[in-house]
Amino acid sequence: MKKYLSISLILFLLPMLLLAQTRTTNRADVPEEEEEDVPTRAVLWSFSSTQGEYKVKVNSIQSVSMQTYTVDAIATVYEVNVGTSSPVQARFYFIEPVTPEVPSRMGQHAIDTAKQRLEQLRDRVDTGDLTHRVQKSYPTTTHAKTIEYRMCSKSDLERLYRSVEKSFRSQRARSVKFSACK
Repeated sequence: MKKYLSISLILFLLPMLLLAQTRTTNRADVPEEEEEDVPTRAVLWSFSSTQGEYKVKVNSIQSVSMQTYTVDAIATVYEVNVGTSSPVQARFYFIEPVTPEVPSRMGQHAIDTAKQRLEQLRDRVDTGDLTHRVQKSYPTTTHAKTIEYRMCSKSDLERLYRSVEKSFRSQRARSVKFSACK
């Protein structure tokens, strides 16, 4: 009986002894940056690229659109817009020059050759990735409360659209990431 009483006493006191050994954290020991890093349960759709990051709560996305239009007959714009309950909207786009169609094969060949040489020249000149950055001319192209990202290719833009649209429909977190433009 003494043996069982001793074992019961040890099992009863062991958790208390173990708890007494744990060190309590003093608030002064926690760095300031950790105090502000509080976990959240928000379900987010996130975009990441070399241009920056965009995150939005999935339940605040109210619309997702994809459209194509021509600007001044010189460029075709492929665009995805993410409308949210916030006044700030996100716009992702890819721009490509409009290539004029010439009735004669000889004229079309000249245009194609000029376009190819322009692309070769652009590849030789270090533009610091300027051809893939958002371009603005204040105030004509500045839109208040619009976050803009210029995509590297039409296929990247389509991939982004599929991601945000799936997140919008399913109300589940998703993330899409893009590397630097080539």
